Amino acid sequence: MVKSDIIDSSERGIWKLTDKGYKSNLSDQDVYLLFRKIQDTFERKRDVEAEINIEEIDEDIVEDRTH
Repeated sequence: MVKSDIIDSSERGIWKLTDKGYKSNLSDQDVYLLFRKIQDTFERKRDVEAEINIEEIDEDIVEDRTH
């Protein structure tokens, strides 16, 4: 909810609705779809980071052919 600007967590341990959060009238389905949208961005970021790490590993293996 923070990533979608509905909740503010600028202070440690304190959560509060933003103006957008007060004005929003989200159904259970809306909340689920919002969650999935935000979760998908994290999964794509993780996949990109994994590809970068695999490329680095592959380069190391190719350079080390003495084994």
